[in-house]
Amino acid sequence: MTEEEREAVRAGLAARMAGVETSWAAATVGHRDDRARVDEGLADCCRSGKPFTALDVDAAILARDPRPYAGLVLASAMALWSRRGDIVPDYSRPPIPSTRRSRHASRLTWWVSGAVAEQEAA
Repeated sequence: MTEEEREAVRAGLAARMAGVETSWAAATVGHRDDRARVDEGLADCCRSGKPFTALDVDAAILARDPRPYAGLVLASAMALWSRRGDIVPDYSRPPIPSTRRSRHASRLTWWVSGAVAEQEAA
C-alpha cells in the first residue's frame, strides 16, 4: 500500500469516527434516552461473559424496554466501546448474517467483554 493510499484510509477512518461521535451525541438530545438504553444493553451482554453480536445487544435493550430506539446509536456505541477496549472482537467465531431486514444479511462480528478477553489471555 502506498503512503497516499494509507493516508486515504486514515482520512476515511477519521470521517467514520466523526460520524459515530455525531450519532452518539444526537442520541442524548432532549427527551431521547437511546444512548443510556444502548449502554445498559451492552453492559448486560458484557456481564453475561458470553460472546455476543449486535443482535444480542438489541434483544437485551428491547427486553428492558420494548420501545423503539435509533439503531445507529447501537452501531455507534459498539464502535466507541470497541475503541475504548470495553469490548473486543471474538475472531474464534465466524461472522453471522444479520436477521434484521434493514441490514440486508450483512455479516455480524462476535464480541466479548474486554475484561473477559483479558482473563482468557492471562
